[in-house]
Amino acid sequence: MEDFMKGILFFDVDGTLIDSGHGREIPDEKVMEAIGRLRRRGYACIVSSGRNMSGLHMLKGIGFDGFVFSDGAGILLEGKPSEVISFDHDEIDSIMKQIIEEYHGRVHACHEDGSFASSAVYAATLQKVGEQYGERRDEILELYNVKPLEQWKNEKILEVDIYFENEDWKNAWMKQKPESIEYIDMGKDNGEITVTGITKAAGCRRMCDVLGVDLKDCYAFGDSMNDEAMLKEC
Repeated sequence: MEDFMKGILFFDVDGTLIDSGHGREIPDEKVMEAIGRLRRRGYACIVSSGRNMSGLHMLKGIGFDGFVFSDGAGILLEGKPSEVISFDHDEIDSIMKQIIEEYHGRVHACHEDGSFASSAVYAATLQKVGEQYGERRDEILELYNVKPLEQWKNEKILEVDIYFENEDWKNAWMKQKPESIEYIDMGKDNGEITVTGITKAAGCRRMCDVLGVDLKDCYAFGDSMNDEAMLKEC
């Protein structure tokens, strides 16, 4: 990988690079042409997403230099092994059980190459993927590697999406949230958790260190609540 002396551009995925809500899973051709021009001018173009790498498979090998994934818990440069910061297995197991059993919540726990979903989330995923892809449902589920939470064993969990029945349950859980986790509020009754201190901003800083680029020479583009720290940092 060449030495990018000018800086780094970090791009959020959903709502920024792609419009997945309308069935678009890859950036527009004009977007990729612009990415190519930026790279030729000496800027590294890095994807920065809450998705894990299985959720970003469509963006590999099409012109990006690397990835900040799972809300900053992992970084990956083309041609190099990934670097991840994961939850302690027993601690996140206890946290997820508490959310489900005591606070009427649902969870979607992501490791680098797939995810495990509690029963209600898994059922909703099956329905949504079936409606969108029809007979290709099982193929898509295998591609994204989504499995029931009961099948989780030793995979390193990097980030967990959590959903509550209402805002009251979320607020009740928030009052006793462990200090060892970072909570990113994504709206009325849902959020995302990572190891404390891990955000997209932290992932961007790690990427800067790896590439030897000063943070002041970086720019970020995003549109969601989990982009806030990254947008403030860059």
